[in-house]
This record gives sequence, C-alpha cells and structure tokens, in this order.
Amino acid sequence: MRTLARHEATIGDLQALTPLMGATDQPASGIYLGEDLIGRPFTFDPFELYREGRITSPNQLIVGQIGRGKSSLVKAMVLRHLGLGRSAFVVDPKGEYAALAEVAGGLVIKLSPGGGQQINPLSPVPGANHDQQRAGHVRLLETIAASTLGRPVRPMERLAIEVALDASSNDQRSPTVSGVVDRLFRPEGMVFNALGIADGDVLAQSRDLAIELRRLVDGDLRGMVDGDDGFRVDDADLVVVDLSALYGGDGLGVVMVCVMAWMQQILAQRHRRGYQAILVIDEAWALLRDLEAARWLQHALKLSRAWGISTVAVLHRISDLTAVGDDGSEQRALARSLLLETEVRTVFAQPASALDELDRALSLSEIQRELVPRLPKGTALWHVGASAHVVHHRVGSTEWDLIDTDHMLRS
Repeated sequence: MRTLARHEATIGDLQALTPLMGATDQPASGIYLGEDLIGRPFTFDPFELYREGRITSPNQLIVGQIGRGKSSLVKAMVLRHLGLGRSAFVVDPKGEYAALAEVAGGLVIKLSPGGGQQINPLSPVPGANHDQQRAGHVRLLETIAASTLGRPVRPMERLAIEVALDASSNDQRSPTVSGVVDRLFRPEGMVFNALGIADGDVLAQSRDLAIELRRLVDGDLRGMVDGDDGFRVDDADLVVVDLSALYGGDGLGVVMVCVMAWMQQILAQRHRRGYQAILVIDEAWALLRDLEAARWLQHALKLSRAWGISTVAVLHRISDLTAVGDDGSEQRALARSLLLETEVRTVFAQPASALDELDRALSLSEIQRELVPRLPKGTALWHVGASAHVVHHRVGSTEWDLIDTDHMLRS
C-alpha cells in the first residue's frame, strides 16, 4: 500500500487550507451549549458579548414548537448560568421549573387564587431611590388597572392612584394593593381637598378603578400579589414563581406583570451589589395578547442593560408576534418591538408555512430557509448579532432528569 510523504506546515497554512475549521466567533468563556454543524463547541455569554460590543442588547428571544427541545435548552441555560455564579429568576406559567429549582437549592413560590403563598410587587427596596420606586409603583398600578378596565387610565384615576399609594405608604410599613384599594374606597382625609377636588368627586370618578383593582384583593386573583410571605429571596440564586394555577385564564397576564415587577425590584438591588442575572419569561405570549402587559414587557426589556439583566422571552411561534391586535395597532407594534429589544434569537424547527413570516422577522438567508423546517429535535438556528450558527444542544447525563419536559408522557 502506498503511503504519502510526511508534510509539515504552520497553523496558518492549515487554517488557509481548511477555512471552515477556524475559530468560532463566539466568546471562549461562558456556558457551553453544544456544537455547530462542523463540530465546533458553541459557547454563549450574553454579558460578555455585550461587553465586547458584538451585540447591543443582552436580551434573548427563543422560538420553538412543543417537543423540539426549547424548554430543555432554557433549563440547561439556567442551570449553567448558576454555575458561573449568576442569579436566575423564572416566570413559570406552566409549573415546569420546580424540580430544577429544588435540586439547585432555589426557591419555588407557587401562586394560586386564595393560596397560602403571595408576594408584594409594591414592597420598597432598601437603599433604592424613593422617587424612582414610587414612579415604578404608580406605573404598575396603572398597568394593572388599564389591563382589567380594558381602556387607558383617566387623569382623575391616575391622580387617585398616586394619592392612594402615598396614603397606603403612610398607613403601613410597606404599601400593598389592598392598602391602595382601601384608600380608593375611602378617600376621606387625603389631599384632594387641598387640590380643590371634593372627596365625593374622586370616589365617583375612580369607582371603576377601585372595583377592578379589588380583583387582586378579594376577587378571582386574590391572595397572590397582596403581601409578603417571608420568603428568603436574598439566600436564593434561583427563584421560580409557579403560575400554573392561572394557566389559560384571563388573569395570567396581569399576575405575570406583578411578578415581573416584584422580580425587577430584587434584580435592581442585586445589580447594585455587582450581580448579573437572567430573567426567563416563559409563555411570553400571555403578555403580548394584553396591550398594557405588552407595554410593560417592552419597558422591562429596555431596562435590562441598565440593571445587568439578560431577559429571555420564550414563544412557541414567531406568529405570536403578529397574531395580536389589528394591522397597524399599537399592540402589534409592541409585539414586533420584541425583535428590536432582543439581538440574540434562537429558532427551533418551524413549519414551512411559517417561513415567510420568519423570514420577514429575521431576514433568513436562502440556506437558512431550507434548514429551519428540517432542524431535528434539540437543534436550533442561532442569530447572535451579525453572526448565525446552527447548534445541536448537548445535555449532560446528570442534567437530563432535571430538564426533561416529556418525562411524564414517557412514564
């Protein structure tokens, strides 16, 4: 058998001969997620990518149909970020992250109407700017009210919210939704008379507002977002809020907004101490279908850079961004803005019928259009800034039981 003569070459020569085997343009640090099409390791670190200027936003959009490996990827990312010393907060509408949190030593808060656990999205953060906190609380109450009223909050109602919030803060150590509602029903003694407005006029013009906010106190959404239950959040690197009791109901979006507001207060406090964190919003479509909740989501995404947060929004289909509101409506524009606020997009296999819409959203190349419908389970197209990668995700043997979403079906 003929043998070839031995040949020596420099690394530069070999790279010229095999250009596709050059170094990946992803950072060497970060979390390992799998391999690309030619077997190179794929690592991902939104904070490092942002620091190096490769992306202008640390936020991520993940799109994938059920059974394609979307949930497994998100859970693996959460677990591996924890390994880098980061925090992770998860808004969990389907109750899929409890096992992961328990094994990782995290905190699971299960909210249900009239249940035994609750949070207070109006709780003050020690050391934070008072005026900024107050503005955030007013914005939250306006969002909840407008969402449940089905219309924008009117000027008198906004004034009533501000004054009732201040009065509730004076009445209690921490303001609560129930304290605000109580003051809206009993405006006597507040500052309205000094403004030349009779208490009776305030009560009459803010009656609908008070009734709708009461939904979170004594109505179908009671006992979830109206007070603290003594959680040791500071001791937990992973915090999961389970909202499965509300999944499919019309109150899910409102409570998700409250949970996000509560988490953002904690994340802002941690950021001041130098922590980086990821905030996972699973089933983000529940926010997009509500105009006020969609506004809140956009606001939260814009704050990610300032607070050192990588917000991960998870959807089933790219059409979730266009299936809300009417053509030309603010609601649809807000949903589409999710693409502008997320410069990392991870797309699992989508049906051929969705390719045109996906192409309009992500500007797919011809090769990517051919690949997306054929992607096997556990493989996704990653758009990271100006670069694109097809990545097969890897799950360790010790991780599988923690992140497998389909174990109930198989058992």
